Amino acid sequence: MKKIVASVVVLCGINALKAQSGKTLPKDSVYSKNIEEVIVTSSYGTQKLKEEVVGSIVTLKSEDIITSQPFESIDKMIVGLAPGVQIGNNTELAKPVNINIRGLGSLVPLNGFLGTSTQPLIIVDGIIMREDLPFNEAFFDGGNNAETNINPLARFNSDNVESINILKDAAAVSLYGAEAANGVILITTKKGKRGKPSYSISSQYGVSQSINKVKYLSGQQYAQVYNDYNKNNSASGSGTYPWNGTDVNWFDVMNGNGDFFRTNFTVSGGVKHFNYRVGIDYSKNNESKIMNSLEKKGIDATLGLDYGKLKVNLYAAFNNLYKFQPNTYFNFILAPDRAIYDENGNFALSGSNGVPNPLAAAHQNLVDVDNNSLLSSLNVNYEIAKGLKINTLFGVDISDKTNRDWKSGLN
Repeated sequence: MKKIVASVVVLCGINALKAQSGKTLPKDSVYSKNIEEVIVTSSYGTQKLKEEVVGSIVTLKSEDIITSQPFESIDKMIVGLAPGVQIGNNTELAKPVNINIRGLGSLVPLNGFLGTSTQPLIIVDGIIMREDLPFNEAFFDGGNNAETNINPLARFNSDNVESINILKDAAAVSLYGAEAANGVILITTKKGKRGKPSYSISSQYGVSQSINKVKYLSGQQYAQVYNDYNKNNSASGSGTYPWNGTDVNWFDVMNGNGDFFRTNFTVSGGVKHFNYRVGIDYSKNNESKIMNSLEKKGIDATLGLDYGKLKVNLYAAFNNLYKFQPNTYFNFILAPDRAIYDENGNFALSGSNGVPNPLAAAHQNLVDVDNNSLLSSLNVNYEIAKGLKINTLFGVDISDKTNRDWKSGLN
């Protein structure tokens, strides 16, 4: 299954500013105090008074977010940092998470009726990030089971975040329309600063493993319990289930130790009228579920031009995400007396209730996702005359995803 989806947004606006006299206003004047109370609440430049948005906007700065956490997306890094925002974590790598901002604001699928997205609108530098919804809806062939969806924020370099503003009240709908019924997450990326080139490099490595594991019966214990069951439930009062000498802990077979590696390099700087920031990031996460992994490669660049009346900002980020997930039966625990291999050294065809040999399925089946995406925005601001400016924003979000899900007849 291959899908290419693109979204383009173009915004234009003219902002007429009050022309003020040349007199300098004292710092304690009413006018200066009112200016300090005005904040920007959207990518359109909409302004509201601070007292009107208390409790309805959460702002997180880059220093509030610990990007060294071993997570693949920024949303998992801000769990618990934003009041009124519930983020349901998913242990599967790059799997779309469930973000609720003050509850649900739209309909969900019910009794065969198709619903709408319940997730907030995500905007990066004024550009809407497309949510990865199923290509085929449930009406046709199973919807969510038809393809592997990924978290759009997993396509984004978390080290490139300058700030995150979360709009929680109904005013977000007036700014962005019905798509903002579940709230809005505004992400602002880092920009270059005037001065000599500044270099930054960071790397991290970690390991992971399952905790609080259930202690399972051995093969001999399982045979004994099964014999006791037969004795207590058979009509004749007797029953035998001899132990075949096999002892397999299927959880340990399908789960082991995982590791995480990530590195990020950035260079930024600027001169009188020009600034830049370029970043490269790479990460590889091998899950504790054997054979499952996620690899991310990305490059992003921000260029800024400030030349008199003309201001231009360009942002572009390319990301490749490859998710390999053949181990889909990691939590299916077969009886401990079921052998992994037969007498010839091949995978045994032992299974239970339609579940194949989990290890055989992991080696013989193929489940992966290869996603290439481009997120870019161009903002141009020009002062036509004193007190009159024109601002134009053009953006694009393109995603090309190839999803393979193949089940081998061998298992």
